[in-house]
Amino acid sequence: MLYPGDYRSGMSGEAMPQAVVEPNPKAENIFSTDLPRLDIFNAKNLSELKEHSLDFWAKSDANAARIWNQSFGPKNGFEEMIELTKKGKMWPYPINNEYLLVGIDVWRTKLADYHLPRTGPIAHFMELVCVGLSKNPYMTAEKKKSHLEW
Repeated sequence: MLYPGDYRSGMSGEAMPQAVVEPNPKAENIFSTDLPRLDIFNAKNLSELKEHSLDFWAKSDANAARIWNQSFGPKNGFEEMIELTKKGKMWPYPINNEYLLVGIDVWRTKLADYHLPRTGPIAHFMELVCVGLSKNPYMTAEKKKSHLEW
């Protein structure tokens, strides 16, 4: 006896005999294959089946789930990084240096030496100037171009 008053035992330690349930051999088999099928989920009808949900309630449920999950805070570092990315405090992966910058081409900021001379001491000096300008992330492309045209 595991617990006092165990339903399977009568007196303490004496097990009561269990009743054995026998299936009725005259009962009809509901899993037989000779019965006609309903064909509710056949391949032809699957394209006709569609979800009947309202967009408003789907958005409301998603908003409620987001609010509920925010109350717990991040569980680990990955969830914390995801939250910071959604708030705009971290850049999304893969890292893109032009994230949230519209209308700025990378070739204008990094490859600004396309119109400079190719040989001679001026070319060497201008190459050093271009390398220095390309390392400065705080200058705009227009300001770098004005330095090169000077």
